[in-house]
Amino acid sequence: FTPHTITAVGKLLHEVHRVSAEHFAFDNQEAEGGLSVSAPIERRSDAWIPLVQEAARRISDRLGYFAGRG
Repeated sequence: FTPHTITAVGKLLHEVHRVSAEHFAFDNQEAEGGLSVSAPIERRSDAWIPLVQEAARRISDRLGYFAGRG
């Protein structure tokens, strides 16, 4: 639990829907993700998003996951 923890149900649902639509999430100084890049908040860049998404896709492919099949 940190000052950034989402504690309101409405905000949590909004974030879940946003993540589902955009296919990425920030941990917002909360915890580690399944595939994450850690950096001080001042240096974090949105330009990293497609790079991390591509890395996740490649890892999933190598592990045998195929989109739409689960």
